[in-house]
Amino acid sequence: MRAWKGDDAIAVEHGNRALRLSPVDPWIYMPYIGLAYAHFAAGRFEETVAAASLATQANPRFIVPIILHAAALGCLDRSEDAKTVVQRLLELQPGLTVATAILSARYVDPKNIAALTDALRRAGMPEK
Repeated sequence: MRAWKGDDAIAVEHGNRALRLSPVDPWIYMPYIGLAYAHFAAGRFEETVAAASLATQANPRFIVPIILHAAALGCLDRSEDAKTVVQRLLELQPGLTVATAILSARYVDPKNIAALTDALRRAGMPEK
């Protein structure tokens, strides 16, 4: 929730604490997703890629961390890697577009929504 609202520093602190306190939790992907949201909003795209990758390893069919992963790769100008991640997203959810991905991501801050929209376009996510 903190990451969605833009409290990036607190979100990172809480995510890291959750990982320390419960490293084998079956829901371990949730703190990683929180970290990916917070790092993306703070412009730390390498960290976003790392956290989103760990979330996806823990829950490979959940699209939110894959959306954040693709967006971070778009921001890093790693277009080939981004295309691969976008292709995986489209395999999991055919017809996914920039607009529907933004709805799935649920950022509250308009600045984060705009940054994610731009990043997904750079990653090669379809518009329609």
